[in-house]
Amino acid sequence: MAYRSLLRVPGAAFFPLGFLARLPYATSSLATLVLVQAASGSYAFAGLAAAAQGIANALGAPIAGTLADRHGHRLVGTLTALANAAALTALVAASHTGRAAR
Repeated sequence: MAYRSLLRVPGAAFFPLGFLARLPYATSSLATLVLVQAASGSYAFAGLAAAAQGIANALGAPIAGTLADRHGHRLVGTLTALANAAALTALVAASHTGRAAR
């Protein structure tokens, strides 16, 4: 099977869109680390938070893939994107509560 035939099945736009869709998984752990460290002052706690997020992403990806195969990629992709946005919004909101104004 040639690589050219791979482009005919999903379309040429699939590969750049796939890269952009996976980019937040790589950057969100680093952003979580920086945010939680700034909010708590503890690198250990920030590392635990970033590790928990990475583990959740790793465990959730096969589940999302299975659901996408059963119910369609568009529906599952939309729902997981909304859930991820809600979780990150909650993380940002939690990092700003209970802090004294500087």
